[in-house]
Amino acid sequence: MGHLLMIKMFFSPMCRQCSNGEKIMTNALWNLLHDLEKKTGITEILINGPKHVFVEKGGQFIQLNANLPAGDIQQFIQEIALMNQKE
Repeated sequence: MGHLLMIKMFFSPMCRQCSNGEKIMTNALWNLLHDLEKKTGITEILINGPKHVFVEKGGQFIQLNANLPAGDIQQFIQEIALMNQKE
């Protein structure tokens, strides 16, 4: 518990494929990131557990009403690690 992911969004689309074209699985966390990338003004996303999800907007951290399955967080971590190994 207490997985800390800091994801900086630089206004570019979230990658949902590995560089070799392999599809990344979609889960609640990927879906949340996909929804957040459409919003303007978000500069950071902080996920510190299933119910501890924050966005930074205008220099303020705002807690989201989220309840991510812990397994989806683990899957996301593994997929990001896999993407980094293949690049």
